[in-house]
Amino acid sequence: MGTPSVRAASGTMTYTLTDRCEGYTIETDLSLDLSFANGKDNHVEQRYAAWEAKDGKSSTFRFQVVENGKVAKSYHGDILFKDDGTGTAHYDDGEVQTYDLVR
Repeated sequence: MGTPSVRAASGTMTYTLTDRCEGYTIETDLSLDLSFANGKDNHVEQRYAAWEAKDGKSSTFRFQVVENGKVAKSYHGDILFKDDGTGTAHYDDGEVQTYDLVR
């Protein structure tokens, strides 16, 4: 058997970009209700928020998916760049991962 067909979908999405003193924030919120042909319903909320410095040298981010009231996925992290263009990204989804970056 394959994935059941969606018979109805409704929801909202908001996207906000805000100019802050030292940087910008971006926030996205999605709320989606799905009804499937097999009679099951699913409510999904997806939230993303990030801040980036105006000088482009640092940022932070977080992301979360909630399905039917339970957290299904969540992660956060930060990015830092040095003057020479190299940098480091930290990504945490329960296990911290570090990546070296080059512009």
